Amino acid sequence: MKESFVYVVTVTKAGRPVAPCKIGLSDNPSRRVAQVALMSPLPIKLIHSYRMPNRESARRVEHSFHEVMKEHRLHGEWFKLSPERALASVNLAIIAAGQCVLGPCSKEMADAFLEATGVVGATAKIKFMRGEGPP
Repeated sequence: MKESFVYVVTVTKAGRPVAPCKIGLSDNPSRRVAQVALMSPLPIKLIHSYRMPNRESARRVEHSFHEVMKEHRLHGEWFKLSPERALASVNLAIIAAGQCVLGPCSKEMADAFLEATGVVGATAKIKFMRGEGPP
């Protein structure tokens, strides 16, 4: 299977990354960012891309992020989040989707991490996304 990436793009102001942020998936983040830059009225910058073992893993992480952060969605894949919060949230989505850095992680590992970080409301939302109860 071919690897894929979840990427985080921000708008730049005076060369510095600022909100909003775009979170998406691509097999080639640099090429995708170049495409998005042509359509953007503002300068943008790729601030990070997360390597996933395959497109399905990347899709799960992207979906997890989009679902948990939907109240911050501006339009499509753009979110009203600082670059720091977007990166932290994607890291949580990777864990919630069961895709730890070194490969898949168990539900118990993901739950323990979320509990340890004290993410308010995230555990319930993630359990709902897994089909384990109401949000």
